[in-house]
Amino acid sequence: MLEAVGAVMAMAIMALFALTMFRALARCAPENRTMRPGLAWLWVIPIFMAGWSLALVLALARSLENEYRSRGLVFNPKRSKPVGLAMCVLLGGSIFLESAGEFLGPLGFDHFGFWEAASTGLGYIASACGIAFAVSWIWYWVVIHGLSKRLVQ
Repeated sequence: MLEAVGAVMAMAIMALFALTMFRALARCAPENRTMRPGLAWLWVIPIFMAGWSLALVLALARSLENEYRSRGLVFNPKRSKPVGLAMCVLLGGSIFLESAGEFLGPLGFDHFGFWEAASTGLGYIASACGIAFAVSWIWYWVVIHGLSKRLVQ
């Protein structure tokens, strides 16, 4: 029961993030967008999220830059793109390292315990990447919200 509540809460948070990305894209004029706003919702699909994050970050950075330029506003691409790219790398690293740890763990041919130790170590590194991803994800979310909010004013 508790796991189901956690899953629902995680999906709700992911949907709120996608809503922020959708609004940011929707506030850009159609000629300035490099992605249709509705495609931001693909981020909510858990398996698809890992690959789609990079496409979303790059399209959103370019769309916001185009919109800011067309409105004559100052846009610093260093505010959103590096944080978004770090978020993507950390998400991919976390998934890869967790998968590698799961793969190495059950291998039973090592009598010295190397693979078991490597699997445990990769799990710790994957957890650290996961925590860093969560921090960068929230940071990216706040940055995009701020950039999007400036387009309304």
